[in-house]
Amino acid sequence: MTTPTTPSRGAHAAQDTRIAQATQDTQAAQATTPAEASVTGSGSAAEDRTATITVRLFAGAAAEYGSDTALVRGSTVAEAIADLTSGASPQAATAIERSSLLVNAVSCTDHSRALKDGDRIDVLPPFAGG
Repeated sequence: MTTPTTPSRGAHAAQDTRIAQATQDTQAAQATTPAEASVTGSGSAAEDRTATITVRLFAGAAAEYGSDTALVRGSTVAEAIADLTSGASPQAATAIERSSLLVNAVSCTDHSRALKDGDRIDVLPPFAGG
């Protein structure tokens, strides 16, 4: 007949320590509120919603801006245009403000429209002629 082996006191102490640590970790995780989690997470909620947008400028808008493309950030059309004009000359800002906008090739007059990564804004200044 074999006798069951009993763990040594050292093995019990190590196991008790692991159990106590796991319990503390679980309690700490449960004590964290959603607000604390968002503060300790990477970036704020506003940053997470900000998209990178490609802007294509045409004709006079491109000439005044000094480039026919730009990458901007914004969660709405208004924010993207504000980012575009923030470092632009007053003449470029005026040309952009007077322009029609397309978002993903569709006319857009609602500057509160939400944007997502990869969207494209086309800036089309008024054209004249026949």
